[in-house]
Amino acid sequence: MEVQTLIAKGSLYFLLIKSYKGDLFEVVRYIHHQSLKMLSVYDDNMNIKAGLLLYYKIFEKSA
Repeated sequence: MEVQTLIAKGSLYFLLIKSYKGDLFEVVRYIHHQSLKMLSVYDDNMNIKAGLLLYYKIFEKSA
């Protein structure tokens, strides 16, 4: 697969997971992955990013 195709699919997965508020069982119905394990990687990355943003906000207020 081309890199652009992989990036486009990854973006779609992020968008679906975000739209369905992390409900991976619902998202898996609309994509070709039959494994929740692959989707959980995308979900974990979204949670890490959100946590990091909160972390920065907390320390910006204390500075």
